[in-house]
Amino acid sequence: MLAQSQPHPRIIGYSWDEFAAKLNALGHDVQVARVAPEIFDGFLPGGKELREMFQYFEAHTYFGPGAQTAIAAENALVSGDFTVFSEWARKNMKPSG
Repeated sequence: MLAQSQPHPRIIGYSWDEFAAKLNALGHDVQVARVAPEIFDGFLPGGKELREMFQYFEAHTYFGPGAQTAIAAENALVSGDFTVFSEWARKNMKPSG
């Protein structure tokens, strides 16, 4: 999914491997394939830009530099619990087949 030489990039708190494991635990068949950046760039129009965005998320999280401060401020505004990815996926991503 992500063209990186590093083994476990993290996007919004989960690595691609963790996303795959959570989905597989729900009955999906998901695998993560790592490819060289120049290969990923050619997969689709805008591939280079998509890869660069994923690399930005890896370096700074989805929320950018200073993410921990922004996340803490957002958490203070929300009453109740956040839905974790596996709960959301259980409701919204039913396995096919």
